[in-house]
Amino acid sequence: MTTSPRTDPPALSKLLGPAVRSGEEEQIEAVAREWGVVFPPDFVAVAGAYGDVTVCEYIFFCGARNLRSYAAAMGRRMEDSPTVPHRVLPSSGGALVWGNTIEGDQLFLVDRGGGRWTVSAFRRGWADWYDTDLEFGEWFPRMLAGEIETDWMPEWPAPPYELGMVDQGPSSNGSRRVTDSGFTGASARSGGSRGAGRLLVRGSRPATRWDGTAVAEEEPSS
Repeated sequence: MTTSPRTDPPALSKLLGPAVRSGEEEQIEAVAREWGVVFPPDFVAVAGAYGDVTVCEYIFFCGARNLRSYAAAMGRRMEDSPTVPHRVLPSSGGALVWGNTIEGDQLFLVDRGGGRWTVSAFRRGWADWYDTDLEFGEWFPRMLAGEIETDWMPEWPAPPYELGMVDQGPSSNGSRRVTDSGFTGASARSGGSRGAGRLLVRGSRPATRWDGTAVAEEEPSS
């Protein structure tokens, strides 16, 4: 189980650059009210600023646009998995599935009571359920900084990282959209894409779409 280091977590703005969303916290809190829960403030704040993005085309992070649809697509699958020890929102008392990795790992927040939610994960390549003792506001930046989870997350490039905007419905202006078969469109953020270096993925697991289905590798061009 991952526990907190004795230093303050790094600032997300140094890792992801300035916020790409604005004023979306209320929409996220509205989803929580529909489901009869109160999301932790640290998650709401980060999802309101950086929600509905891909990070280095490796992590998909839900925000106001995709929380409902992603829970609908993945919640039942995860509840049916013998590896997942929790129900999944919007099921009563369920954990929040808030994103995934391109390798099919599903990322969760689990309500521990007293307003405290901690990060857990279904790790597809390991075929296990993984708990941490960290709340979102600490786990997310430490993970992105490569301070923790180095055995199952990639070696990140130099920040700020490339963010790809993910929207529902028809894509436009180079943005991505979520469909039943995965991401479509080009990587982008306000004013164009931005990246710094090559992402090094540990291991050799096959790439997957946002919904966990396998992506066929392209044949090399001749």
